[in-house]
Amino acid sequence: MNMESEAVQRGQGIVAILEAAEHLFASSGFDGVSLSAIAEAAGTSKANILYHFRTKEELYQAVLENACQEGLEALRQELDAPEGGMEERLRRFARQHLRHLFEREDLSRLILREIQDRDNPRGRELAENVLANHFRYVVSIIEESQAAGTFREDFDPAVLVSALIGADLFFFMNREALERDNEVAMENQPERYSDALVDILLAGILRRPDSRE
Repeated sequence: MNMESEAVQRGQGIVAILEAAEHLFASSGFDGVSLSAIAEAAGTSKANILYHFRTKEELYQAVLENACQEGLEALRQELDAPEGGMEERLRRFARQHLRHLFEREDLSRLILREIQDRDNPRGRELAENVLANHFRYVVSIIEESQAAGTFREDFDPAVLVSALIGADLFFFMNREALERDNEVAMENQPERYSDALVDILLAGILRRPDSRE
């Protein structure tokens, strides 16, 4: 086997380990999963896992960061896509953000728990090294649109991004309660929810002086 084939095989082995670990960690949490269980699910040995990741903690951190990066790259593609104006790009971003939360629900909840635990160094590292960089990137896109005259300049783009992401997280975390409320128009409709949210953020809620009844 040549060096290139060996590199490909190693890469495939790492991917298999990460995929198996992601599934098990998402369903059982860090303490509920052993390296032996991950090795069995990945079709490899515990020794091989420790060859690539020195500890279970290191593997867990890699799983969290890899999952975040995957989702964030998908979101960046929506913002960077040349199709449509900034309004449409922001709408696609909101839809993709909420869609990703639901598509990877167990893992999303695991990541949120880690971030919310202020005494957890894993959560702090994830928030500071991965999520904060992405947040700043989205803010910079809004700032560019302000400079170009697409958006007003008299609002803080960080507040806009926080409101958008925070509202998505509220819907994600409280979906079951909202579904039980028959008066909630957005029940179980993430895309409709995202569109309505962006409409409110872009247009505001104050009645314009020239509006008609």
